[in-house]
Amino acid sequence: TSGPTSLQLIHKKPAEGGISAVLGTGSTYTFYSPDEPKFADLKKKLFEEDLPKIMPALGLAGEPFPIVWTTDLIIAGTDAKGNDVYTVGEFNCSCVGISKFQACAYPDKSILDVTGFDFMEASTVADTAGTAAIAALDLNAAKKPTYLASVVSGFAGEGPWGNMIGPCDGLMKQPVSPEFKLILVEYFIPGHASGCGGYDKGKNGHRVDSIPIANGVIKAGSACVPIFYVPAFYDLFAKVAKAVNGIIVRINPGQLSGPDQDKFDALMRECIAAGIPVWSSPDVQIQMGA
Repeated sequence: TSGPTSLQLIHKKPAEGGISAVLGTGSTYTFYSPDEPKFADLKKKLFEEDLPKIMPALGLAGEPFPIVWTTDLIIAGTDAKGNDVYTVGEFNCSCVGISKFQACAYPDKSILDVTGFDFMEASTVADTAGTAAIAALDLNAAKKPTYLASVVSGFAGEGPWGNMIGPCDGLMKQPVSPEFKLILVEYFIPGHASGCGGYDKGKNGHRVDSIPIANGVIKAGSACVPIFYVPAFYDLFAKVAKAVNGIIVRINPGQLSGPDQDKFDALMRECIAAGIPVWSSPDVQIQMGA
């Protein structure tokens, strides 16, 4: 497995009378593609149902999967229909071997002895591991306020945009050539009893649904940067609000003080009048409910 991607299924059978199936013990390895029909149910259970739960269950929520790792599955019995039921024996991620390369791990052999289909198949695993490493770097860079501030500079010119951008864990990398440019606006309530800017927020100060909404825009081919509205930086915020193609507002009515709310609403109406859509506009919120 590389990152969250299944690359290969290997059935390992110990040598007669043995209990270990590691390389060099005479065990028999049978290689299958990740789409092997006979293991379809097993793969679905592991990669669709269980995968999102693995890192949190290990106390590693937010950490990326290793670029090369394995799951050892052991038959634990059968279900009511007689189908094999598997349990996880262990995970491995420390110097996991790419089997068809490591089969030549002998004093008289090298990578040059891995040839033909074996070399192609093993290289696919290695290539995917490299791609997973770059994807992890992209994801790490995408959440940094300094990177996001540079994106906003591309919208509205240079400015201290980092003062309005907080931690954006989970945010995807912005498109290089976005079709549209959007901001997603939130408000961090100073001194709020929650300690994170409001009862609608998570530990990083964002609404928990804000980053996924921004990612939805990014997946559709457009840029979307989460920005905190700071009343003291009204003029700065107005500059970027008028420079984008659309504004997603994730501020609950009542979070801003009366005068600050009025000033923010007036700016949103000004943007709408200039042809910049706002979701949801102050008037829509008033008529349809917050």
